[in-house]
Amino acid sequence: MQRDGLRHALAGVVLVALIAPTALAEDGVYLGITVVGARYDATYDKTVDNTLAHNASMLFAGQRLHAEDSADGMTYEGGVLVGYRGSVGVLFYGIEADWMTHQGTVSGHLEGVGTTPQRNQVGENWPEDWELAKDRSYGLTVRVGGEMPLIDTTGYVLVGIRRVQADFSR
Repeated sequence: MQRDGLRHALAGVVLVALIAPTALAEDGVYLGITVVGARYDATYDKTVDNTLAHNASMLFAGQRLHAEDSADGMTYEGGVLVGYRGSVGVLFYGIEADWMTHQGTVSGHLEGVGTTPQRNQVGENWPEDWELAKDRSYGLTVRVGGEMPLIDTTGYVLVGIRRVQADFSR
């Protein structure tokens, strides 16, 4: 039995060009364009589990062979957003939805684990070339905040969710 895992992280800078420049300062609807350049880090984690009774591997019976590979690269995204900002008394709120398309891939080579030079024996963790490419994503963000008079600043709580569609090949 084989278990494959993929973890990824995205860190980037977002540039938002608003169609109505004062829209974020006033209540109402706003539209915008997003452009992101990000360093994208991915880790491919693979375990071959030889502990199951029906496993055909005699050489590695009772063992789990684990291999991991990481890679990073630059990706570029662009998209559109629509939002609404309002206020009630001293509190403000906002909701924003966006859709983005992505360019760029992250790829690497998993060496594998085992005793044969080419790691090609039944029960071994075989080597693989792999690639992760993001296709598109969409998200929803909600922000609620207000003035904090004792420290003379504005604070808010931000909650969001994002769905990323990606292709992983090996």
